[in-house]
Amino acid sequence: MKGTRQRRKKRPQANRKRREPFVSRYKSVFTAAAAALVAVSVLFCLALAGWFMYGELLDTPHLKVRTINITGIKRVSEDEILELAGIYRGENILRIRKGRAEASIKTHPYVEEARVTKVLPDTVDIWVAERRPLVLVNIKGLFVMDENGVIFKRYSPDDRLDIPVVTGLDRLGGDWKSTFGPALMALIDVLRQGRRYNLDNISEIHADPTYGFSVVTLNEGIRLELGRQRFSEKFSDLEKVIEARDGNLDGIESIDLNNDRGVIVRFATAGVKEGGIT
Repeated sequence: MKGTRQRRKKRPQANRKRREPFVSRYKSVFTAAAAALVAVSVLFCLALAGWFMYGELLDTPHLKVRTINITGIKRVSEDEILELAGIYRGENILRIRKGRAEASIKTHPYVEEARVTKVLPDTVDIWVAERRPLVLVNIKGLFVMDENGVIFKRYSPDDRLDIPVVTGLDRLGGDWKSTFGPALMALIDVLRQGRRYNLDNISEIHADPTYGFSVVTLNEGIRLELGRQRFSEKFSDLEKVIEARDGNLDGIESIDLNNDRGVIVRFATAGVKEGGIT
């Protein structure tokens, strides 16, 4: 360093990565946001147009209900169905809410199922499946039971039902459905298919916690003691008794079909004590 200056060597600068411009770096983000905004705008315009179009359809006379077809009703009147459904002629068919109408129709005690179908432009079909009342059940009042064993309403003279009455269930306790219910439905099923004795000519079905079921015939007033099982076999035995007497059941008070000794026939007169098949 005598009299001369030693030049310092410049260090080579490291290669620095050049940063992309802000716009280039976020271009894809801006593009996606713009596309989303356009899509939302298009959807909003379509929804708005649809809303206006739907409003126009609600006011058009071409979609007014002109025909209402109701099928499947016997006990329930058309006026009751229409009032429950809230469907009227002249109403715009698009205003009808099927699910709400069906649920409302099913609030009628005699209606088990209901289906509402809109047939554009001006027709509504209503299909109804009614409950079939089979017997009256006497449990702290008189109630109606259907073929599925459902007690669905309290009996009223307006029901105009001429069907057997089930008695004695109130003596079986609150759990009679689990203890006696299956046997009762089995007996009713046999009576539904019976030829000589069926639900049309039986006046009473009585349930006893000890002896099981018995029925009272409508015309002769004879008590048939049946127990809790094998009802079909017991009615077959009854046919044999009737055939043996040439169809003459005069003077018979009761027939015990649930006795280990055989069929026991009891007479109302004092002169004849017992008879039948043993």
